[in-house]
Amino acid sequence: MKIKLGLKTEATWKTGFGHLKRLQNLVKDWSNVEPLFISSCRLPALDYTNVQIHSADEFYEVITGLDILLVDEPELESRFLNVIPANFKVAGFDELGELRDRLNVHFVTTLLGLDNQVRERGITKEYIGPDYFIFPELETSDEIMFDRKILVTFGGSDPAGLSLSFVENMCSEILKFSVMVLGPAFKSSMKKSLLEFREISFLDAPSSLVPYYKASPLTITGGGVSAYEAIRFGSKALLCSQHAEQHATAQRLVKRGAACEFGVHPDVNWSELKLFLTKYIQEDSEIVLPSGQSLFDGQGVFRVRKILEDYAQS
Repeated sequence: MKIKLGLKTEATWKTGFGHLKRLQNLVKDWSNVEPLFISSCRLPALDYTNVQIHSADEFYEVITGLDILLVDEPELESRFLNVIPANFKVAGFDELGELRDRLNVHFVTTLLGLDNQVRERGITKEYIGPDYFIFPELETSDEIMFDRKILVTFGGSDPAGLSLSFVENMCSEILKFSVMVLGPAFKSSMKKSLLEFREISFLDAPSSLVPYYKASPLTITGGGVSAYEAIRFGSKALLCSQHAEQHATAQRLVKRGAACEFGVHPDVNWSELKLFLTKYIQEDSEIVLPSGQSLFDGQGVFRVRKILEDYAQS
């Protein structure tokens, strides 16, 4: 019998799309579960059943029919947290707020460091480190060839507007070597402004960035999921963070020699990034590029699935 797995998440301009994408990557082709996505707002581009809940009572009614609830969003609202039964099985990703103390299984991935470890914390078993990071599949049919050397992606919504800041602060030569991702939740005004820059190429909400990471020697992004995906699939990560949490991630990656970073909004050092990219394009031998592929073995999906299956059936 399949495990009834509830997946509580949100994907909006404010929360970004990384949480939803991680859960989609986790459940794709997972034959042992029956996934049910639960959200307050409608989830975009979803191939699974999505129930929208608007009250604590609705949330309680939905989860009581599940075997296990997996939460992945910036912070679960207290009204939902308070109606979860005490004996109900709850797991979560990267929850450092109030929910953390209620989780039975917690995948912290890289928020508490890049050293893999398992530890007990109250009622919670925490799985920490890159071993539990969820990456999308790489299919051989995804291979592409294109002549741009620099991939620029600031997530599904780019709330800090770093995409526009990038094109405004880089020279024409750099833009001609770059391709920029337009996320599915970009504000129409920002999208319109970006498209006025004719030198740079654009990718409009591609279904997967994996082939572009593999084809791009450099990726300029924030300190979120895209940073890890770029590193995992062989692109050198140059990080401009949207907020403090991403900046902390960026600094951990820099400390390991896995990325270079250029500050956090609103104080991104665009002039330093411009100088770096100019030297890179001119093949300056003084440029030292990071390398962090060895941090990840690509088995995170299988580890997390096995842990959740064992717990759901315990």
